[in-house]
Amino acid sequence: MSALRVSDSQFSAAVEGLKQLVAIPSVSNTGSSDYSAQNLDDAAHLIESELKELGFDVRCKRINDSPLFIMGSRVTDATKPTILMYGHYDVQPVDRDHWDSDPFKVVEKNGRLYGRGASDDKAGICVIITALKALKEAGQDSSYNLKVLFEGEEEFGSNNMGALLKKESETLTSDALIVFDGVNKDVDSGSIENSTRGVLTMTLKVEALTQPTHSGMGCLAPDPAQALAGLIYSLRDPRAIKDFMDDCVYASPEEIRLLDAGSRTEEEFKAEHNLVAGAKLRGNPEHSISRRILEEPSISIINMTCGIPNGGNSIQSSAECTVGVRLTAGQNPEKVEKAIRDHLNSQTVLWDL
Repeated sequence: MSALRVSDSQFSAAVEGLKQLVAIPSVSNTGSSDYSAQNLDDAAHLIESELKELGFDVRCKRINDSPLFIMGSRVTDATKPTILMYGHYDVQPVDRDHWDSDPFKVVEKNGRLYGRGASDDKAGICVIITALKALKEAGQDSSYNLKVLFEGEEEFGSNNMGALLKKESETLTSDALIVFDGVNKDVDSGSIENSTRGVLTMTLKVEALTQPTHSGMGCLAPDPAQALAGLIYSLRDPRAIKDFMDDCVYASPEEIRLLDAGSRTEEEFKAEHNLVAGAKLRGNPEHSISRRILEEPSISIINMTCGIPNGGNSIQSSAECTVGVRLTAGQNPEKVEKAIRDHLNSQTVLWDL
């Protein structure tokens, strides 16, 4: 029996494996009430044990105080090309007010599986493991040497990935990389993407006071939250930031044709991403959704903090936000960071800070 037929017969077992992995609340955001270093370790060791049963040489490693990186390899023939497969086992924090079921217990509704990480990205890891099990059961050898790299802090910025790649470059060297963490046009259509956008994360903090003061002094005391809001507003259009769009590489006519053919419609995107009535999409409306995602870099505010929730009738001493920048082909992260810094330093927001 072929590995493909075996994988079809293993679907139920794959779902059970996904349920087991989702049941571990492997939240990587250290500021979340759901965060637990032990949970992250438990998820990593579950994956580690699966890989070892499949004949992989597996090593788990921390960089600084990171969650465990899982590196596995199965090299059968040094003359064959090597494929590195990537996924992440950590998940985002949970706002239970927006769930009508236990987020860490997979439930099936209308043919879909729901649970924190059931899609992003524990399903990706389960797909890899299921495919490897199917090859083993079918008695088929892979045409490639195989390596895997799974991390536990992707949802929190992959802050230690760069250091890992430098230290383990020889271990992870491969001929191709497959990232099992993408999106499909819809649930019935698979997709293969040949590249992903880059990510740049920056922290923007405004300080105006050494400690909070009564809001009655607002006619005199500078408000860092207002200043931060002004700076954030100035970032709304990347095209207006000097040097930001330099070096962007745009799609060829053939690439545009393929992007447009496989793109969601605006209405499909709005429904999928839960836009409220009347909300408009950003980007060039003459371009398809897929083309906008590929070609248009973006600046988003990932989170903001100012004092403590319901912290009293006071002007806070500081305000802070995390800025997430998505880079397109050709952009250099160091150059983009400098462009944003220069832009922010050029802004006069209510007063000089």
